[in-house]
Amino acid sequence: MQTEDIKYHSRFGGNWIDTDRFAEELAARVSDGRISDELAEQIAIFERDGYVIMRGIVPEELLTAIDDEVESAWEPGSGFLGRNPKLGLKWAHQFPADGRRRIVDPIVNAPSAQLAAFVPEIRDFLEAIFDETPMAFQSLFFERGSQQRIHQDTAYVVTNAPVRLAAAWIALEDVEEGNGELVYYPGSHRFDEFLFGNEDDVSKSWNIGRDGQPMHQEFLAGLDNQAAERGIEKARFLPKRGDVLLWHADLAHGGSKQTNEEATRRSIVVHYTPLSTEPNYVNFTSHFKPYEVAPGAYMSSRHYDPYLLDSEERPVIPIDGLGLDPFEG
Repeated sequence: MQTEDIKYHSRFGGNWIDTDRFAEELAARVSDGRISDELAEQIAIFERDGYVIMRGIVPEELLTAIDDEVESAWEPGSGFLGRNPKLGLKWAHQFPADGRRRIVDPIVNAPSAQLAAFVPEIRDFLEAIFDETPMAFQSLFFERGSQQRIHQDTAYVVTNAPVRLAAAWIALEDVEEGNGELVYYPGSHRFDEFLFGNEDDVSKSWNIGRDGQPMHQEFLAGLDNQAAERGIEKARFLPKRGDVLLWHADLAHGGSKQTNEEATRRSIVVHYTPLSTEPNYVNFTSHFKPYEVAPGAYMSSRHYDPYLLDSEERPVIPIDGLGLDPFEG
């Protein structure tokens, strides 16, 4: 794509789909065979709505393998890390079974999750919109809904190219309304851009030390206000097992209130960025190096060194407060 006089929707740039040349560029890529008609239709929906839903693309045998590997994560010695809004980062087996358990970066320790993150439909879509090999990072397994307020990932998932980001929500079970389902504002990736920082140093990401909670609350409220002003109502993702929702870096989304307290909402969320882009954690970790999962697919992690998967050592990085023994506690 010719770069002169191209205008991005964001002052921070983005992918080719985020420019005023999108329609003509998409047509050119279909015409010369770089993109199939089916993929072009998916990309057009993604550019218009900020997300695209792919039905049944994760095969059942892979979903069953994920179920088994996740179940093993709760056993002492598994080497899986967990996170919980109240308890913070701990070994996965230290979380109570009836709590809101999450597994940090399951794509590192669970080979089935790696494969799910890069099923051909996801990999090909990301490679097309990034114009580059995709890298998976910052993934989570959710047992129950997050109930997180509607937000944009660019505020919290920090890279050196903030809009060159996408995410996938992989359903490990059928989801019904009331299970804490994912909600989002269609088209919100084109909302007016909120700027953190100050006029001398504007940013897409929120930094509590620099911006404080008042600016954070202003950002969150602004998403709901813009949706109301534009007459956009929340949509709900009620997938079947094996369905995937891919969303744009700036799609405003969150977790709805869980009204069925007994329900689970088992899912894996994976963030992606082009291989040339660096997550912010490269600035305070010494082990960052993209790991090739399969041809045309890479991953990295803040908390694990994936290269240790090729040895007999556990891939987990020692973290202050966790100790060094995954059998502890």
